[in-house]
Amino acid sequence: MRSCLIIALLLLAASALRADPTSQEKEWLEHVLLGTNPASPGVSCHRWISAPRVSAFDAKPAQKKALEAAIQHVNETLMTTTAGKLELGKPNDDEAELKIHFAPEKEFPNLAKKYDFRFEKGNRTYVWVWWNNRNELIKAVGLVPSDAKGDDLKRFALREVTRALGTLGESTEFEDSIFYRKGQVGSAATSLSQRDRKLITFLYTKIPPGAKLPELQALYKSW
Repeated sequence: MRSCLIIALLLLAASALRADPTSQEKEWLEHVLLGTNPASPGVSCHRWISAPRVSAFDAKPAQKKALEAAIQHVNETLMTTTAGKLELGKPNDDEAELKIHFAPEKEFPNLAKKYDFRFEKGNRTYVWVWWNNRNELIKAVGLVPSDAKGDDLKRFALREVTRALGTLGESTEFEDSIFYRKGQVGSAATSLSQRDRKLITFLYTKIPPGAKLPELQALYKSW
């Protein structure tokens, strides 16, 4: 009788782990993975097939240390997927797929012009990604202000590395999430929440590049 009870409890726990996301989580997932207008016909999910090489540009020792810590933290989740893990290569490497620039904020528009992407003023950090015709990410550039220090530096480095994985959107849900933003108030998190980690795993194990909102919703059973 006791063994039957234990088995029943284990099955119940496993079922709970496979439960569909809550309505709050669904809204969060859709905005993080698909952006402000997730139902727009032209919007789809994008991700790397293999983890990109990372290079720090104009990084001082403290900035390099923060980037290394961010990469290590993200890798705890990413390396459990088929994408593998991020590797920090040599500095200022124009051949790296993911470039993280540490620069004064006034230089952000010039860097955007250099890499030919649109920079939206008012952002303290920024990331831009490119993908191929299969919706696989092939290149990304992240911008982090060079005057950031302490927890701001940790948070900014982690946020841009994480967003460069294809999780580009933000949400007003879950203040402990690295993807949180409400008005002008962004996330104060310096680490990924358990839910953030689950989202990255979900994207890199269940969601094919190019998935649109209906396909994403159909995969909620795998959440």
